[in-house]
Amino acid sequence: ERVKKDLRIRCDINKVPYIEIADKKTLAKAVGKTNLSAVGILDENLAEAIIKVVQAE
Repeated sequence: ERVKKDLRIRCDINKVPYIEIADKKTLAKAVGKTNLSAVGILDENLAEAIIKVVQAE
């Protein structure tokens, strides 16, 4: 929870969208990694597409 709160604060300060979509295991598996708690999307178009999909659900 502490890491989540810190990440949320950093995103707010830098005006970066922040969404939660999965637990650690599911997120790590989705990107082919292990023990992963966060992913940053640098491509603006991809980030916008992900946000639209999540908001539509």
